[in-house]
Amino acid sequence: TYIGYILLAVGLIMNMFDKKSRFIKLIRYIKQFNVIALYIVVGAMFSNFSLYANENAQIQNVAKYLQEYKTNSLETADKFAHIVVQSNMGRMKPFDTLNHEIVSKLSRKSSLLGMNPNQIVLGMLSRPDIWQNVKMLKIKTPKLKKQLGFDKSRKLLAFSEMFDKDGKYKLKDLVQKANAMSPNKRGTFQRDIIKLDERVNIAYMVYYADLFRIFPNPHETNTKIKNKWYNPMEAMRSFSEKDKEVVKTLIGGLINGVATDNYKEANKFIDMIITYQNKLGSSIIPPKNVIDNEMLFNKLNIFLKLTIAYMIIGLILFILSFVTVFNKKLQSKKLNNFFFVLLAILFVAHTFGMGLRWYISGHAPWSDTYESLVYIAWSTMFAGVVFFRKSLMALSATVVMAGIFMFTAHLTGIDPQITNLVPVLKSYWLTIHVSVITGSYGFLAIGAMLGFMSLVLFIFRGKNKSNIDDTIRHITAINEAALILGISMLVVGNFIGGVWANESWGRYWGWDPKETWAYVSIIAYAIVLHLRLIPKLDRPFIFSVASVVAFASILMTYFGVNFYLSGMHSYATGDPVPIPTWVYIVTGLVFVVIVLANRKSNLPRLKV
Repeated sequence: TYIGYILLAVGLIMNMFDKKSRFIKLIRYIKQFNVIALYIVVGAMFSNFSLYANENAQIQNVAKYLQEYKTNSLETADKFAHIVVQSNMGRMKPFDTLNHEIVSKLSRKSSLLGMNPNQIVLGMLSRPDIWQNVKMLKIKTPKLKKQLGFDKSRKLLAFSEMFDKDGKYKLKDLVQKANAMSPNKRGTFQRDIIKLDERVNIAYMVYYADLFRIFPNPHETNTKIKNKWYNPMEAMRSFSEKDKEVVKTLIGGLINGVATDNYKEANKFIDMIITYQNKLGSSIIPPKNVIDNEMLFNKLNIFLKLTIAYMIIGLILFILSFVTVFNKKLQSKKLNNFFFVLLAILFVAHTFGMGLRWYISGHAPWSDTYESLVYIAWSTMFAGVVFFRKSLMALSATVVMAGIFMFTAHLTGIDPQITNLVPVLKSYWLTIHVSVITGSYGFLAIGAMLGFMSLVLFIFRGKNKSNIDDTIRHITAINEAALILGISMLVVGNFIGGVWANESWGRYWGWDPKETWAYVSIIAYAIVLHLRLIPKLDRPFIFSVASVVAFASILMTYFGVNFYLSGMHSYATGDPVPIPTWVYIVTGLVFVVIVLANRKSNLPRLKV
């Protein structure tokens, strides 16, 4: 079996270098064109605005506290950020990471009131009486705002506003009804209820320090679970009387120091907590350079900034790439080179971000949904910048698809936090198999986007528009080359997956939904690439349609299997997640373009 895998893999690789191969012929054909890109300058400004609640007689005191706390707590908050905390899955990380996750989940923002996440969480811990009145809980749907009695312009709610005068939780009945519904039947209203309830519970756990597992057990040998750290309340229940006093002194000293503006005293207790951790839990505490790099990663927030850059550049470049087809005067080699450099810089930043995440997590950054989407975006950029950089259309398709994948990665339903690997994934085959097969999606995504762009150009074909026909032939050649690279990686990645399966489960193939749909994808793209051998189907229009439609098999392999089918590779739990409305809109748009393009689809075959 391995010999068979190796022989086919070698054949696919040699196809890239054989002077008589279809791939080399396509590359020669593509080089005949001089396609010009344009210079784009993108600027992004970020600002976060929030209001605080408590519109009563104490509002001036609250405002004074927040202003003084904002200025005076910076140093202490930074020290607080360096304390190591254990996640529910056992990953050791700096408080800085947990604080960013908390603030993001509560408000969908990176800061509030001009304060960073470390200041916000430290304030919530030390002065819950004030911070429970600060508006920081995200709410979206007007219907839910009306149901709870809030103005429709409100975007943030305070924790205290979620309870009536009698202390009754306002969301109680709504949450019960929403949770009783099947996930695929929940609308935006029900999902917002569940999300708001989750935010209220997270805020509650912050106020009572339930999330802060910072204390290793001094007498771990007497416990059943090894390397487990405890939050203050758990420590007070589980530790010996002597150790309880230590925990009480440490956490009490920190909270009292911050609450009374005695930051020098608070800093002293933070140092004592860190000393306590190093003394009793040094075996699982990450090295200082790993902690520092994780904090740098949090500060840079590279992937979110890249998402915005990709989306803006992609949209503008998509428009301009069509403009240059109709107006050759806009073509400029210098601007094309400058634009390529800009995209190369973004690609380098993307690569740096993935490398930093790899270093922090200790495993390849494509082990979960978020990481794999970021990696597909990276592979898409790699394909465009390295292989198809001389084509404005190809670069446009590259950035658009990278932006779409990055945007999908940052949807609210996808968790970006770094986690530990499950045992079966702790294998070097993860790095090889997943990187190759997921990397192929980047090339196939570019092919789908180029196919769609060529279909749009078909709509504008005319007797005196030969430049449009030339452009269609050009991007069709690039499309075919991209699909050849993509299917080669897809096939080799599946072979490597078979080897991994044999190493992990003692079999090469088990007809698992993921395996089956990966096989379907290979067959689909093999058909697309061989349609040219059928004379009546050897036309750019047919190839463009096929390259777009075939990408549905990849979407099913990646998203459909993960969330709608049960198996070793999926994340499904029995209830399918609702399909977003925009999916139906995009699907309808694609078929409308195909129908319109079909009216002028009589472009002769691609002579390569």
